[in-house]
Amino acid sequence: MPKVDFAVEEMLIEDFLEGVPCNRWEENRRTYGPAWETAYRKEGYDPQASVRGFLPPTFGPPFRGIPVPVHGDPHPANLIIMTRGRMGVVDYGRVGIVTKQDLTLLNDLVFAIYAQNPERTTEALLRLGNLSHLEGKRRVALERDIGNYVRECRHQPFDYWLVEMSRIQLRHGIPSPDTFTLIACFAILANRVASMFFPNASTLDLVGAEIREGMRQQMLERFTKVDPFPFLYELSLRVQQAPSDAARVIQHPVDALAEIIETLVTPLREKQPA
Repeated sequence: MPKVDFAVEEMLIEDFLEGVPCNRWEENRRTYGPAWETAYRKEGYDPQASVRGFLPPTFGPPFRGIPVPVHGDPHPANLIIMTRGRMGVVDYGRVGIVTKQDLTLLNDLVFAIYAQNPERTTEALLRLGNLSHLEGKRRVALERDIGNYVRECRHQPFDYWLVEMSRIQLRHGIPSPDTFTLIACFAILANRVASMFFPNASTLDLVGAEIREGMRQQMLERFTKVDPFPFLYELSLRVQQAPSDAARVIQHPVDALAEIIETLVTPLREKQPA
């Protein structure tokens, strides 16, 4: 991140970062051919290493529930490939701060999609839009779209998750908070940069480990805040009354445990003061 030397409403002057903007790397490759790229790589420029170094600390903290400033305009010209696998980020004309509450709502949505759970995805989307419920034909239509969407997400990059989710929100009249719009903008543009240098890999291939680690940590955090006896009692009843449910827990632990935890945590969350 460059040091800001001067800033007013219509002007921002930052220190110069020595490197190649991501969009110029592609342009120079096409213009000057392989010799240009070889020369720069010999000087220590490695765009793949820069992207790999950029994505985990960018996506990792939010997936662990840690609010961080969000760059509102990370298009390829604002991301600078630097030597030694570093990535420079410039032009902080638009920056947003995501609250812990907003991040929790967004993570619940992403984790539900990742777990391939249409029901939890629907509920998380409604909570994100601050809708308590949706009934009748509107609910049926939303659940149908969410089911198709979640299945498709298994094979699509992260920008598809966000773009298609925004389309579903518009189609069904579900409000979208400003923080979601800002994060979606960042993730879509960051995914664009990733696809430039990893054309055969999705963002999930590059940051899937951060998503899984975030899920693990947040599940453990919920366990520490919930009395374990009701949870164990609920689990024992399921084993006794429906052995098939117990088998499902073994076969799909993330999905099943998330469902049980949500059953127990939701009433407690609703009783908390605003």
